[in-house]
Amino acid sequence: MKHLVKATYLRLLLVLLLAWHLGGSIVAAATAHHWSAQHTNNWPGQAGTGKLLHLQDGLQAHRPARHLHQATPSANSLQQALQRMMAVPFATPRPVLALGYQGLEPDTLRNWHHLARTLATPGANVTIVTFGGSLTAEYIEYGEAWRSSLQGSWVEALLAWLKASFPGVSFNVVNASHGASDVIVASTCWYQYAPQDADLVLVEYSLNGCLDFGGIPLCSSTALLRVAHYESFYRRLLRRAPRAALMSVAAFAFAAETKVQGAASVTVPNAFRSTDQELHGMIARHYGAPMASIRDSLYGVIYNDAASQQLLGATRAALMADPWHPNAAGFRVWGDIVAYTVRQTLAAVMANGAAEPAALAAAAATAVEYGLPLPVSPVAAQQDTHTWCREGSSFQAVASCAGRLRGRCVWRTSDFNARCPHDNCRLRGYFMKGAGQALQISLDTSLDTSLLAAASNSTDGSNSASSTAAQFERRYLAVTYLQGSSMPASKMGAATLACIRSCRCKTVQMEWRVDTNTGIAATEVSLHPSCLVSITVAANTTTGGDEFAVTGVAVVPFSKAAQVSWIDAVDMAAVSAAGGQLPYSWP
Repeated sequence: MKHLVKATYLRLLLVLLLAWHLGGSIVAAATAHHWSAQHTNNWPGQAGTGKLLHLQDGLQAHRPARHLHQATPSANSLQQALQRMMAVPFATPRPVLALGYQGLEPDTLRNWHHLARTLATPGANVTIVTFGGSLTAEYIEYGEAWRSSLQGSWVEALLAWLKASFPGVSFNVVNASHGASDVIVASTCWYQYAPQDADLVLVEYSLNGCLDFGGIPLCSSTALLRVAHYESFYRRLLRRAPRAALMSVAAFAFAAETKVQGAASVTVPNAFRSTDQELHGMIARHYGAPMASIRDSLYGVIYNDAASQQLLGATRAALMADPWHPNAAGFRVWGDIVAYTVRQTLAAVMANGAAEPAALAAAAATAVEYGLPLPVSPVAAQQDTHTWCREGSSFQAVASCAGRLRGRCVWRTSDFNARCPHDNCRLRGYFMKGAGQALQISLDTSLDTSLLAAASNSTDGSNSASSTAAQFERRYLAVTYLQGSSMPASKMGAATLACIRSCRCKTVQMEWRVDTNTGIAATEVSLHPSCLVSITVAANTTTGGDEFAVTGVAVVPFSKAAQVSWIDAVDMAAVSAAGGQLPYSWP
């Protein structure tokens, strides 16, 4: 009798597991199918399939259902997919494309075998996420040279190549790019816009990541914030979407300066090192990600009109809307460069049978949580956990106007980059005008970092929530605001960030800066479940500007106890001493 009951129980268990497995796959496929049409309405604070689950609402409380069933194409299917992909031509000559390919050995590529298997499976759904500045967002209307760029960016060119290469696959693109931005806000907030089941994430923050408008280098050390946050962005992305294949896109400003030497004029190209490609590339390699270098592909061609006309079909002037942004013709070349790196990486993985990367598997035995290697940047190590953020639409509910005059503090969407269809292009926030106008923000700065770790744990790995809670016991309070291209100096006032009830923090002054396009200020804050913060506007005594727009707030767990080598300590001391070259106020 016992054996009969046991056998019946086992059969019932198998039936239930099979039903659950198939049901999860069907539901996940249906969800992925509808994402593309709905994602523009599904950002923070909005209902729908692609809704961002905030940390306090259970971010990553469960593993994405689609990953319960991994694609397992046959060797023949992989071979056919490889042959079909390699047969799709590029308009840009291969020697130009090959210069920009910064590839890795298949055994060192993180998650590209998952992507290759999915692409080789007819009927599969592939979610692609892109992050970057205006070069990736595009849809900017600025003078006649911009008109043709309203079609999109290199992302659309890449998507066209993917569809031609894998006609049996459905592609869903989430473009989370944001004009006039760098990686710091992305690392603090926007990484949470990536779906947990993302298949491929492309990261472009190099154009705004190295030199500020004053010519001061901001990418010469891993202790500098735009380098440190590039690594934090990678690490937080991989915790949020642990099966995503990552790839860096290193853009470049093809500017030139004309100098007069006697009776002749000489064109001097933008300095080859005027980019953060080298340190960003080092970080990408550390996490098993290839890089497509726009600079390396085009630098030796685009400044020579004859060579550019012959190889690219147009001169630099005909390809560029301005020194930073291509027009539609230029974006087709940029898209070819990115697609070529995707193709060569997939070709190497498919030729290897899309096998599990042996080098990463061996390294995982000594890796920290989620199979991640130790951080390269000491600053990234000090903030190596998830953040709590309310930015954009989700910010409205946690703040309220507190000024004396009605109508001088309103929630609205900026007109900046209004033609861009991607939701993260929209600049939403509280717009204040006039000295004395104020905004109050209520938040919990005591949030439990063990909950952040548990919420982000979408694998069955060795994540230790208790150790995370013990390590990152202190908090930064960060506020994002409009400045630079989105808020001109002539209009922008000054503002004071202060803690006014239940929590303590050092007051921070915020004003227009010449060295950044992304407004963000931070101060260390004490832990309290009901912290009340105020932002009060003052007129700019130099320009007379009295407008200020706040777009978000974040709580960033950190620790000063993170291990730092002697050379990192030297770099960090130099950065602290320089102070003024930091892109924003950060303790």
